[in-house]
Amino acid sequence: MPKINLSQDTNYVTMINYFSVAPKDQREFAEIEVKEINKYGDNMDGALAASFHRSLEGSRVFNYAHWKSKEALEASQQTEEFKQHIQRMSYLDFTPDARVFAVISIDSLETPEISQKDAYVPTLTMIYTDENKQSEIIKKLQNQNILKQNEHIISSHILRSLDGDRVAVYVQNPNLSVAKSIEGSFEYLTELADKIETLPYEILGSYN
Repeated sequence: MPKINLSQDTNYVTMINYFSVAPKDQREFAEIEVKEINKYGDNMDGALAASFHRSLEGSRVFNYAHWKSKEALEASQQTEEFKQHIQRMSYLDFTPDARVFAVISIDSLETPEISQKDAYVPTLTMIYTDENKQSEIIKKLQNQNILKQNEHIISSHILRSLDGDRVAVYVQNPNLSVAKSIEGSFEYLTELADKIETLPYEILGSYN
């Protein structure tokens, strides 16, 4: 697969599958996801890159995947390989929450890439809202510009779900201390959001 950089100027879509996982199953669930995507990733038409993360507190796993188009993503989910993959994990306690996103903006001190080899401690902030408030949340995020508020952050990516009810902020941090400092950075959005969840993660694997 071609190596890509995240950019709001490209036409691809980003799928974030935000899993709620029983802590006892988190590690096994994430390892299966990584193993299977590395096995089948090159055969998925339209797949560009993906990275897999587990939350340090134990209850979340998310897949951050880039596709050439929404149609390519949807077609992959109808394949027999995908259906068998889901079936193989049915004994684990997890709930998926998949959304298709568009990259709205990127602020970065360097060319932003997501890679396991980097010593980053990423955070993902998932903002639950509705389609009437999504644009206002994005505008406020862009005006605040978290990268300017915290000089230690490496990069910040703002994404909107195409269905209108999520905004995601993916931040690359140099260490856990900086990652934890992000947790209270979005309180100014409370009145516009139904829920805001920010967690630090470990990158378990990636392909591109």
